Amino acid sequence: CLQHPLADEVLNNCIHFETPVEFSREDIPHRGIVDAHGPVVMCDLKTTQSVDPNRMQRTVYDQRYHMQAAMYMAAVGALTGSMPDEYYIIGIENIEPFNCHVFRLDDRLIQRGAAEWDALLEEWNEWDGSVQHPGYRNGAPTLITEPAWAPEIPTLWT
Repeated sequence: CLQHPLADEVLNNCIHFETPVEFSREDIPHRGIVDAHGPVVMCDLKTTQSVDPNRMQRTVYDQRYHMQAAMYMAAVGALTGSMPDEYYIIGIENIEPFNCHVFRLDDRLIQRGAAEWDALLEEWNEWDGSVQHPGYRNGAPTLITEPAWAPEIPTLWT
């Protein structure tokens, strides 16, 4: 990935690397390590099974990387006095040939991450510690059906 021209360009716009951040929000302590940031960009390096854009979009959402982006941008903003304008993820596949792809998180997605973060903080602050998380329903198994995005079945089964 070091020879990827766009990844190189994004990283060259960063002047701080592996910056530890600790802050509180809603009296809840937070901490993390921002991989790379500068005045204009912030970058997170992620290893992943696939950098296919459709799969990575799902990974970003499922793993809540958009929420992490909101948290890290707020933390760096508090630390430096200004937030970077753009948030990038450099995805690197964890199997050969170790493909690399650069993703920019949309501002609206980061705003969604901030709203989800706020909702989790509110839920945490309202929790009295006496109720166990409901988890998934127990009893009958959940039926998993063919997903809408699956390709058509080959006609070999007729």
